[in-house]
Amino acid sequence: MVLTTALVAVGIVAAFQSPATAAPLSNFNWSANQSISTGWPAAGSAAASVGDSILMTQDWGTQLLIVNTVTGAHSVTNLGSYMHPDVYSDGTQAFVSAQIPGVSGLSLEEVSPVDGTVLNSVSPGCPWIGRHAGFTSTAILITCVDSAGAATLLEISKASLAVQRSLPLGAGGTGFGVTVAGGYAWASGAQNAAVQVDLTSFQLTGLTASCPGLTGIYAVLPSVVCVGVDGPTTTFDSMSGAVIGTAATPIQAYMSSASGGGVLVSGHNDGNLAMVDPSTGGLVWSHAMGSGVGAAVIDSRGSLWVSTNDGYLRQFLQLQVPSAPTSVTAAAGSGSATVYWAPPASDGGSPITSYVVSPTAGTGTCTVSGLSASCSGLSIGTAYTFTVAAVNAVGTSPASRSNSIVVRVGA
Repeated sequence: MVLTTALVAVGIVAAFQSPATAAPLSNFNWSANQSISTGWPAAGSAAASVGDSILMTQDWGTQLLIVNTVTGAHSVTNLGSYMHPDVYSDGTQAFVSAQIPGVSGLSLEEVSPVDGTVLNSVSPGCPWIGRHAGFTSTAILITCVDSAGAATLLEISKASLAVQRSLPLGAGGTGFGVTVAGGYAWASGAQNAAVQVDLTSFQLTGLTASCPGLTGIYAVLPSVVCVGVDGPTTTFDSMSGAVIGTAATPIQAYMSSASGGGVLVSGHNDGNLAMVDPSTGGLVWSHAMGSGVGAAVIDSRGSLWVSTNDGYLRQFLQLQVPSAPTSVTAAAGSGSATVYWAPPASDGGSPITSYVVSPTAGTGTCTVSGLSASCSGLSIGTAYTFTVAAVNAVGTSPASRSNSIVVRVGA
């Protein structure tokens, strides 16, 4: 299939801010840093982070939204006549596919993550292509479901998009997708179960894992997380299939994605969003977005992008530790010192709750009051500098150092 590409500007609200990379699984500042009007009547269907770009497909539509996460520039590419495409990425390449049950000859296209130009395409003969893909260093793996409901795992070259190998997974499954975990793949084969595939022999190993209501499957090594249609998630060991943990996420699951060190689960009807920790299977956080949630993804700099039913894609910055306090100065007293400072330039998106002040040599105790501290128990004639760090709910900032003083005797 050859697609005609056209770039169309879309609306933007608020100023763009490119954040620093933050720790995975962090919570977020839920005041949107940026809001992009998609012009769509509903939330986006799927999203992926590719280098400095976010790509998001229109739900039951024909468009692909591309956002540059460095500059905030964004555009919409027309994907052609077919509907409901998904987008997959290994972090370098981007692919889109159609997902209309009952239609033959659907295509898988590689697209430019910069402007959406179609670079290559293949028609693997699938009436339905799974919503989630897996990647090896040289191939993309997708599930292909025929009109009778039988799923087949396809290994497709990332370079040429030629189908290299295929493996029947059986009938009665959802075929929702596949993920790669080391030398193995886990695919949605039988109903409510994932099956393990040896990627060397490209054969079933016989190992299965229970995944009630499976609609998404993601490897975040050494774990694999299955997401269920009503929100329950099951996390299991990628090698043995042994269950690590489960979480009854408080949402009606619509979309999910492996992102930011965890798995995001979004609710199309109830408007909730949650993050699953793959190390425990439990929830890291959940948040009510106030509107039905579609695609959600965390970009390479740690920002969360969420598409909602009101037609907006919003950027949320990760909560971080504050920046270092500024203008730190110390004044010597008789066996004591007073330290002064100004607040950090950034509180990391979470209010500063306290400051930590410490002498860098010898003994001494500092008592903080506001933006100053009284330090006592210092040694007469000893040179001191002092460090000041800010604390918020995320953690402690880098420390700033004061000038050097010598503690004196008398007034």
